Amino acid sequence: MKPLRITLLGLAWCAAATAATEGTPGHSVAADESWGTAPAAARAYVSEALAGNLALQVRTLDLETARARLAAARAALQPRVDLIARLSVADGGRTTDVPTGDLLNPVYQTLNDYLRSQGQPATFPRIPNVSIPFLREHEQETKLRLTQPVYRPEITRGVRARRASAESEEASLAAFRRELRFSVLSAYYTWLQTDATVGILDSSLVVTSEALRVNRALAENGQATEDRVLRAESDELAVRQQQAEVVRDRNSARAYFNFLLNRPLDTPLIRTDETELRAVARPLLDRPLPTGLTAARREELTALTAAVAAASASESASAARSRPTIDLAVEGGIQGENYRTGHGSNFVQASLVAQLNLWDGKERRSDTLRASLAR
Repeated sequence: MKPLRITLLGLAWCAAATAATEGTPGHSVAADESWGTAPAAARAYVSEALAGNLALQVRTLDLETARARLAAARAALQPRVDLIARLSVADGGRTTDVPTGDLLNPVYQTLNDYLRSQGQPATFPRIPNVSIPFLREHEQETKLRLTQPVYRPEITRGVRARRASAESEEASLAAFRRELRFSVLSAYYTWLQTDATVGILDSSLVVTSEALRVNRALAENGQATEDRVLRAESDELAVRQQQAEVVRDRNSARAYFNFLLNRPLDTPLIRTDETELRAVARPLLDRPLPTGLTAARREELTALTAAVAAASASESASAARSRPTIDLAVEGGIQGENYRTGHGSNFVQASLVAQLNLWDGKERRSDTLRASLAR
C-alpha cells in the first residue's frame, strides 16, 4: 500500500500545481482557490500560512496604501468646504488723508465773520483734516469657503495613474498569495512523500534483516555459501543507507514547511490518511489537461502591465501641469470690527480663478522625466 500512497501523493502534488497556475487576476485567493484539490490538513496549513506570513502582510499594506492614494486622488475632484476665522490687531500702516479742514474751515470762517457782523456769536468751529488708516485697529472675518476644480487635467490623469497603481499592487498580491499557497502545498506533499518512503524502507529493512538472518543460519548449517551472506549484508546496508538519506530528506522537508509557516522547524506535522488522498486524487484521473493558460491570466504579467500603465498616466499627469487650470471659489460670512450679523457685516463673494504656470524651476520637467523613466 505504500507505493500506492506515494502515487496518490504525486497526483495531489500535480493538483496543487494546476490550481496554483489557474488563478484568475483580480480575484482574491479565497475566492478562486480550488480547495477541493487539497486535503483538509493541507487547507488548514495554507490558511495558517496566509494569515501569518510577514511578507504577505507587507504586500497587503502596500495594496491598502495604493487604494488610499487612489481615494485621495479622487477626493481632489470633489468640492472642498473650509471654515476660516481671522481676528487681526493692527498698528500703523498706510493712511488716506482727507483735507476736510482745508475745504470747510474757510467757509466756516466766512460764516463766523458774517455772524459777528450781525452781532451774533460765531457758532461754526474749526475742524481738522482727517487721516483714515487702511488697517483697522481691530478686525475680524469669519467665513465659509467652497472651492471646486472646474478644469484640472492633472487631477484626472493622476486618478488614472493611482488606479493603475492599485491594480498593479492587487495583481502582485494575488500572485504572491498563489505562489505561497503552491509552496505550502508542495512542501507538505514532499514531506508526505518522504514520510511514506521512510515507511517503505522500514518495511524493506525488516525483509532484508530477515533475509540476512536466514542466509547466516543456512551458511552455518552448510546449506548456503558465504557469498549469499555477503550479498544479504550488502542489501541490508544499502537499505539502511537509503533509509538514512530519506529520514534526512524528511527532516529537511519538515523544517522547510515549518519555515514557510513561521513555526519552529521541528514542529510535528499532521499526516493525511490514504482514504482522503484517494478522494483527492480520484477526480484528477478524469480531469482533462488545463487549456487556455495564456499569458493574460498570469498575475505577474497583469501587475507589470498595470505598473506600465500607471507610469504612463503619471507622465501624462506631470505633462498636464503645463496647461491652464480653472477653479471656482465661493466665500460667504461676516466681517467687521465686532462679531455681528446683518447689513454691513454679511458678505458673499464668488470668483472664477484661472491660473497658468509660466516658470517652476524645471520642476514639472523633472517630474515628467522621472515618470517616463519609470515606464
